[in-house]
Amino acid sequence: MDPPERAAIPELVTAADITSALNSSDFRLSPLEKVALGLAKALFVVITAVLTTIIIDWLIHRPTEPAISGLKPDEQKLVIENFKLMSDVVWERTSRTFDLIVIKALLPVFATIVGYLLGKRS
Repeated sequence: MDPPERAAIPELVTAADITSALNSSDFRLSPLEKVALGLAKALFVVITAVLTTIIIDWLIHRPTEPAISGLKPDEQKLVIENFKLMSDVVWERTSRTFDLIVIKALLPVFATIVGYLLGKRS
């Protein structure tokens, strides 16, 4: 039985190596790759804007913490349960909105377009 081969040690690449490789004349993006890169940048901006809007909406609509001092223990329990229920409703709305817009709409369309652009051989 032969001994197992040792895994090759990966080459150490520094940030300066990457920058110089990107700026060299040997590295050029095809027109379709440039379009895909532009779409990726645009999608990043759109998802960031959508996520920011969703977070702001959640911050505005989340219930405030109830004041339970001075209430009887049964009333405190009821107030806390109602607060938890309202919080769950707002969080569910927020997570559904994110799922609908980002996960089910933007990312599949982006993946389809960029997959086509990068998979197309010109």
